[in-house]
Amino acid sequence: MEQKDYKYISVAYKLYDITDNKQELIEETAKDKPFVFLSGFGTTLEDFESNLVGLAEGADFDFVLSPDRAYGEHVDTRVVELDKQIFSVDGKFDSKNIYPEAIVPLQNEDGNRFLGRVVSIGSDKVKKRFREALRDIYPTGECGAFTSALMELGETVCTVGTPSCARCPVAAYCAAHRCGEEALYPVLPEKKPRRIENRRVLLLLCGDTCAVQRRADTGLLASMWELPNDLLPDAPETGEPCGEAVHIFSHVEWHMRGYIVRCREKLPGYVWVTRAEREALAMPTAFRYYRKKLEEMGY
Repeated sequence: MEQKDYKYISVAYKLYDITDNKQELIEETAKDKPFVFLSGFGTTLEDFESNLVGLAEGADFDFVLSPDRAYGEHVDTRVVELDKQIFSVDGKFDSKNIYPEAIVPLQNEDGNRFLGRVVSIGSDKVKKRFREALRDIYPTGECGAFTSALMELGETVCTVGTPSCARCPVAAYCAAHRCGEEALYPVLPEKKPRRIENRRVLLLLCGDTCAVQRRADTGLLASMWELPNDLLPDAPETGEPCGEAVHIFSHVEWHMRGYIVRCREKLPGYVWVTRAEREALAMPTAFRYYRKKLEEMGY
């Protein structure tokens, strides 16, 4: 594998949109949380990286990227709906990182990486279906409070499978209650069984570096960096077990067994990185358990 000189870059910046001579602040790094990345891995805009990679530590910078060299012009068709399961960790929606106006890294089926802004969270189909029906009952000027009351009612009284209709203040207005069909709602989609993959994860260590590899350009987690792993059933001869973990995707479950392997020399076929370099890589949350193991060992 070709060896390159990579740079660990930590940068604080303000990003502005300039349209019709008007300047609008789009995003700004927090003072205690600069943006960090490793050059040469294609994790940032090409022109963004080229303007930074040659700067000395502490240097100021100011540059402008045209739309065609940045994220492109705004196109309505680029606003798309994505399945919430894409943003699930261990079977639960990642509400900590996915919220309205959040900027998140994405990748399309062609392996192209880009940043996306979260416009809203929820099922647009459900919103559209009920918008007209709710318009007549929402109190003018109190829509926010009324929505909060409905959400609290669903969390405390009208719970899935076990609604407490006897103490519900709006039971008289409930069509399902009138028909004796309370337990039938909401209608949940039928879950398809997920495929199980038993994976072996290798924590290959050499000196102060560990090995990483890049996934294929197509398929699950295309082009992302990962810890070496395979579908072989046997433990490596010199491997030290370091725990098991499960990660659930929408259609497949990874049941992983980890092994620490200390190498006398850097094996070919991998990229060997220090802890700081590894932390700058975009790595799937599927390996979170083993990343923590590396951190505990100082890698």
